Amino acid sequence: CAKSADMGQAELWFERMVAARPEPTEISYNTVMDACAKSSHLGHMETWFHSLCSQSLSPDIVSFGTVIDAFAKRGIIAKAQCWFQDMAGHQISPTEVIYNSLIDACAKSGDAVQAQEWFQRLLEQRLTPSAL
Repeated sequence: CAKSADMGQAELWFERMVAARPEPTEISYNTVMDACAKSSHLGHMETWFHSLCSQSLSPDIVSFGTVIDAFAKRGIIAKAQCWFQDMAGHQISPTEVIYNSLIDACAKSGDAVQAQEWFQRLLEQRLTPSAL
């Protein structure tokens, strides 16, 4: 469902899983969030993220990466940066993939200065840049 960007199907499967009584995991939530992101339902994606947290589960690098990349790909850079800051508050270290999402979004929006700042932060974290 997530790979085909079918948010409705992903949510349906999630509801079926809960009804069958297995406990949802971070992976379950991340899968639904990914489907929401791929189908451009960013509000739903954020709702699922907050639901994950309200269930006493901890968001992981995939959770944050999904949200940051979704906003970055749509040029909503300020929102992507807010989620980046929130990630630090959860003591999750960003990967080069997350930095690349932000660098790419800034470059595509024509903000070379900000793209360079994110690239510098990537280097300061001793991460290896990869091709975008």
